[in-house]
Amino acid sequence: MKKDRRGQKTSDTTADDPKAGEAAGAKEAQAAYQAEAKVREAAKRERRLRQRRAHMRVPVNIEVDYKSDDNFLFAYITDLSAMGIFVKTTKPHAPGARLTLRFKPLGAPEFLVEGQVVWINSYRPGDPDSINPGMGIQFVDIDKDTQRRLTRLVKTFAYLDDEDSTLGNS
Repeated sequence: MKKDRRGQKTSDTTADDPKAGEAAGAKEAQAAYQAEAKVREAAKRERRLRQRRAHMRVPVNIEVDYKSDDNFLFAYITDLSAMGIFVKTTKPHAPGARLTLRFKPLGAPEFLVEGQVVWINSYRPGDPDSINPGMGIQFVDIDKDTQRRLTRLVKTFAYLDDEDSTLGNS
């Protein structure tokens, strides 16, 4: 090992060429910055995941009628939480669309709620990855009683044995 002009230990190549030493230092700094950026991005992803899944979700199979503008449609809810649902359909509405949703789980009173499409999984015929087309809908403007009923419904489905966890009204 040799020492550079400042008395710092350095490899033979950088001791003879100060620019090579600066370049090596810059590369190390860049690598450290990139590593820190990866850690920050991973932390952001984890926070987003926790926020997205703040409410328990349960798999279900419940018929739902929904209205958008003057169109009345029928599909199935396959995922339920106290704050939203996933509706399986090959023709999802665009994110931002407002829908009026009506569904009646077996043994429970009917729900009539407003929702907004927050994300979609488009149907792609012939694509083996297109196995679950539909739309994620967040409930909007729900009153406290409806919120309590939805929370109770989710807890009821979550309590069922795994074999029965996809019960619905179909």
